[in-house]
Amino acid sequence: MELIFSAWAIFLAGAAVSLFNGKISAFAKLCAATGSLLSVAGAVSTYFNGNWGSFAMPGPIPGMGISVLLQSLGAFFTVLCGLAGFACSVYSLGLREEGSGRLYFCFNLLLLSLSGITVSGNAFTFLMFWELMTISSFFMVLHDYHNEDTRHSAYVYMVMSQLSAALIMLVFAGFYRATGSMEFSVWGAKSVQYSLAFKNVIFLLSLLGFGIKAGLVPVHIWLPLAHSAAPAQVSGLMSGVMIKMGIYGFLLVIFSFLGQGPAWWGAVVLAAGAVTAVTGVLFAVQENDLKRLLAYSTVENAGIIFLGIGAGSLLNAYGYTLLSIAALSAALFHCLNHSMFKSLLFLSAGAVVHSCGTRSMEKMGGLIKKMPFTAAFFIVGTLAITAVPPLNGFFSEWMTFHALLSLFSIHSAWATLGGLLAVAALALTGGLAAACFAKAAGITFLAMPRSEEAVHAHEASGFEVSAMAMLALGCVAASACGMQIFDLIHESLKYGTRAFFVIAGPDAPLPIPHGNMSIEALWLIVLGSLLCAAAMLMLGKRQVRVVPTWACGMKELTPRMEYSSTAYTKGLRMVFSFMFRPTRRKVSDLSVSEYFPRNITYTTSFRNLVTEKLYAPLSSLALRGSETARRLQSGSVNVYLGYLLAALAVLISILIAGQK
Repeated sequence: MELIFSAWAIFLAGAAVSLFNGKISAFAKLCAATGSLLSVAGAVSTYFNGNWGSFAMPGPIPGMGISVLLQSLGAFFTVLCGLAGFACSVYSLGLREEGSGRLYFCFNLLLLSLSGITVSGNAFTFLMFWELMTISSFFMVLHDYHNEDTRHSAYVYMVMSQLSAALIMLVFAGFYRATGSMEFSVWGAKSVQYSLAFKNVIFLLSLLGFGIKAGLVPVHIWLPLAHSAAPAQVSGLMSGVMIKMGIYGFLLVIFSFLGQGPAWWGAVVLAAGAVTAVTGVLFAVQENDLKRLLAYSTVENAGIIFLGIGAGSLLNAYGYTLLSIAALSAALFHCLNHSMFKSLLFLSAGAVVHSCGTRSMEKMGGLIKKMPFTAAFFIVGTLAITAVPPLNGFFSEWMTFHALLSLFSIHSAWATLGGLLAVAALALTGGLAAACFAKAAGITFLAMPRSEEAVHAHEASGFEVSAMAMLALGCVAASACGMQIFDLIHESLKYGTRAFFVIAGPDAPLPIPHGNMSIEALWLIVLGSLLCAAAMLMLGKRQVRVVPTWACGMKELTPRMEYSSTAYTKGLRMVFSFMFRPTRRKVSDLSVSEYFPRNITYTTSFRNLVTEKLYAPLSSLALRGSETARRLQSGSVNVYLGYLLAALAVLISILIAGQK
């Protein structure tokens, strides 16, 4: 715990320096990087030494003191936050931003809050760090506050975040009412005393409250707005680890505080995960904004994680405890993998946006020649996120498939049907993700530049490239050591003085089969293929003839002949037109001839049914209510005195009725 407290002190020092002297932001960035490494070291050393620490400082009011408690699940998420925080901090060393003082003041506070949430021991400490996370990230989303779209994104983010916090407060208030304590350890110890009705209400409130932060559909609307508006290093941190705080809080409440629940909990989480995964990747496919595409992909991956959690909850309800732990291990492993490849993709996209001055893929192209390192690392992230073997995304999605298939072990027709639909949703998500990121990588980096900015693009700085290289190596290492990492997560959920999920009985082998081919065998095949290719190139006689690309008899290729981002996914938009409701507007310049138009312009637009059918009516209702309430403010003192007299009369009537 000493290392984690030291990390907090360093984060506070970096924040203080940024606040009072923004010109030396490099010191604040170094503080962020150092504090992140210390938090990782603290969590890892605590886990392997078995010296689980705790700290309590009473407050002026009972229950309002600081309580710190480290357990295996919190240590795991602390490592996630620290690794991504270190990479994003190193990346920021290569940037020069306006207003860096306030930016890195909030950046250090965000890292502090993420570390604090994972070791919170009571409700007050958790909510304090939770609000610090919300406020600090809000101001970083609002960094470019001169932009109207940025202000709108920050506003939506704040509204949804406060709704999330309100629901979480209701959850914690329910536990306090049931136990008379604010301590997490007491809540978990008294789980057998809770009524089923209480558990059901807490489950639904937790799913909605923490689901907002995790990006579950339909309460995900803030995520594509905020993550695309924030600076690249902040987007990488928010998408890579901040949404995991919603997953951490949900796991903590459902499995640690409430214990075993009914089977319908798992079915609801499974359905929410499937809908989120498919919806997220569908919206990502049709996006032309590179950062917003990555943000919608984060929604998709949150859905995949909740598929694993839903499978674990369902298996636990039917008494398959070991299978349940294995399913949760698959979900946590995907949390780890996603924190690496999504941070890598956002940092790479940030370098591209900074170099080209635009987020639109329609104005990019040919960047692989201008930014070879960034392109290479983006492609590594693309292969990882699309679960191409043998990278780490393949391993965790493969284990998630096994977890969903293990639902067929349950002797229930409904569980079998749910497992079948979940497997189908995950398979569809994987196929659409491959199409989505083939577009993202191909349209951005291949072919010819589509704009003057893309022609003059340049490679990222050394610090930016180094941060991307670290995350890319992390993706490779997580795959090469995949089975060891998975086993470590699996064991940490079962045993130890701060075990997350304790089981009774002797040890048992890993319940999910490894299959006929291990991840090590896949790596051997890949390395063998690379060695054979290298030998052929070195030993063979190469006779290369360089000729222009064939252009169907035309003199040369032009950028107008390339696939655009919109055209690349037109087929998918047509297939899923029931969801996108695309409309196309065609404008032709016929000033020369009716049959030979001088210019044709196409404009395509899409409808977001989630916003249109759910949030637009709610917004209209709120505005009408506001207009009605506004009429009460007449500006007349006499009317206001009448309000006071009416309120006083009501109170007197209530008192008289109570005395009778």
